[in-house]
Amino acid sequence: LATFDTVAGSNGVTIVSGTNITYTSPGTYIINLNVQTSITSGGPGTFNMWLTKNGTNIIGSCSIETIDGGGRSDVLAKSFSITTQNPNEYIQVYWYCTSTNGQLTSTPAQLSPSRPLTPSVSVVTHQI
Repeated sequence: LATFDTVAGSNGVTIVSGTNITYTSPGTYIINLNVQTSITSGGPGTFNMWLTKNGTNIIGSCSIETIDGGGRSDVLAKSFSITTQNPNEYIQVYWYCTSTNGQLTSTPAQLSPSRPLTPSVSVVTHQI
């Protein structure tokens, strides 16, 4: 289960308990995920990322990406369309890797040239 510790901006969307992306207004929402993954050592691994709504898997929301091992990283990105969000309903982002060395990886801010922190998981959601 992915956790979130920073909210860059919100309008009717909050993070509850660090994991629940909660909506205050009914409507149709798009959720865009950007996930930084890596296999720290060993052979390849397959990452699965999917969404749940109020604790139930959202059909068709799973993305699968296989990456080589030995420190290689990759970006897994997926867009989802949610058609029935009511007030106080929530979305969660789950992940699984077939390799015990698989992880979601953030990168600290960099210098020369200056670059901001790269989060392991970023979510952008908006009502359409």
